Amino acid sequence: MLPSSPKALTPLPCLADHVQAAAQAIPDATAMVFGSRRWTYAQLRSEVSAVARWLLARGLGKGDRLVTLSRPRPEYLILMLATGRAGGIWMGLNPRYTVPERTWVLADARPSFFTFQAPHDPGETNTLAATLEAMGHLKAKVVFGGEWSGPTSLAEVLAQESAHSDWPLLAAEDPALLVYTSGSTGKPKGALISHYGLTYGSLVQAQALRVPRPVLICNLPINHVGCVADVCAVTLVQGGCLVFQEQFCAHDMLTAIEQEHVTTWVGVPSMFQMILQQPRFPTTDLSSVQLVLWGGAAMPKAVIEELRARGLRMKAAYGLTESSCHVSFTDDDASTDTLATTIGRPTPYTPCRVVDENGESCPAGTPGELQIQGRQNFLGYFGNAQATQEAFTQDRWLRSGDLAEWTADGNLRLLGRRHEMFKSGGYSVFPREIEIALESHPAVAVAAVVAVPDPLYQEVGVAFVMQRVGHDLTPGALREYLRERLANYKIPKGLHIVTELPVLPIGKIDKGRLRAHASELLVKEPAGAA
Repeated sequence: MLPSSPKALTPLPCLADHVQAAAQAIPDATAMVFGSRRWTYAQLRSEVSAVARWLLARGLGKGDRLVTLSRPRPEYLILMLATGRAGGIWMGLNPRYTVPERTWVLADARPSFFTFQAPHDPGETNTLAATLEAMGHLKAKVVFGGEWSGPTSLAEVLAQESAHSDWPLLAAEDPALLVYTSGSTGKPKGALISHYGLTYGSLVQAQALRVPRPVLICNLPINHVGCVADVCAVTLVQGGCLVFQEQFCAHDMLTAIEQEHVTTWVGVPSMFQMILQQPRFPTTDLSSVQLVLWGGAAMPKAVIEELRARGLRMKAAYGLTESSCHVSFTDDDASTDTLATTIGRPTPYTPCRVVDENGESCPAGTPGELQIQGRQNFLGYFGNAQATQEAFTQDRWLRSGDLAEWTADGNLRLLGRRHEMFKSGGYSVFPREIEIALESHPAVAVAAVVAVPDPLYQEVGVAFVMQRVGHDLTPGALREYLRERLANYKIPKGLHIVTELPVLPIGKIDKGRLRAHASELLVKEPAGAA
């Protein structure tokens, strides 16, 4: 249970200041690990300072944007910390972005500096070369992690001496990060997160998780707030250690947990599902793990039960890019059902409310929009005043866009994105309710439900279900199972057993691709077919 009377949290002006504080208090403690190389906090402070001074010497002005195109590596973190210390705004770019996605966000962000990991393959080399050629306005380009002719290398930056000694004064509301949303309902928008939002939000999460000096694996995409804030910043404000892996690999994560004595095991549910399927999972030493934490989607009950059998403390968490941090967590003693079907309770530092279309509070069991209050909320969308205004209520609560309801015991249950709710024959249908019902079947590993247009009922649901290993499900049997648990209008018109589900780079299920696929299937199949 989180405390009802929170103690005061005092963030430093920027995240690099927390690294500085750790370097003074625990200079020889390990801050980062990447392969065989390790950085102490003293070394990390030194490299961040060197890069920040170089950026100032090269003309980085307050508010200038610096982009880093990279997989999760220590260089990204050094560049991010240095940019914030120098007064700039840092933005991560995922190598998995398509050319149109990359073109859009770069044109919108208009960065002054471009820093990048040298690509591994010729195709990416050509794409990157074209990107750099189109960005003629750059003040500087910096490469790391491989050979690339032309731009300055990060090693050269670290080796140079700079005369700059005065840091720019930073205000709490100055922007630190520019994080582009996934764009599931249109073009991605750049959310500006303040220094206060990043540092205070990290302290909020540290207070909720209760793992001092944590050791975490960082293998999430660097363009996502889950990597930058929920993993890296939360670790640094506590003087913890980050173990970098360039990409998710179930086998490598288990190895790192044992070798680096990981204390906080963080991921999205799909990652845990793949890890539990590893033959070595039952014999992996998990004695160092003090907490298993997930967000971004609901965890299937079967996975929770398998983790619980290993004696692990678990928490489900909820947040979004615009809230800068996770704002609600399940209790330490939460039941399997609570962990699988709720996002827990708001922290004392991040009040939440559920309201109807008129802004009136919804009683328990009544769906409404989940809204979040707090100074940690994002500043607004870069260059988009209208979208910024629409993101907040008149009394400055952040509109999450998520439908939720309070449970009788004070937890929050998500029902899906507001735009995912659909009307079928005049009835409101929430995809998450159907997914929970499907995932309660002992043979179902995970389910995803999307809505598609229907000439008779306006919209109908289509479900995609992955079954657990060793089971043989049929759509007919699942339909009978649902009829005992859901009203008839909620039962999906299409129900498909699949071997895998498409996922976004962060690991969430890609419902946009599922909707397109569902429409194709309904065209090919008669009504009620599966």
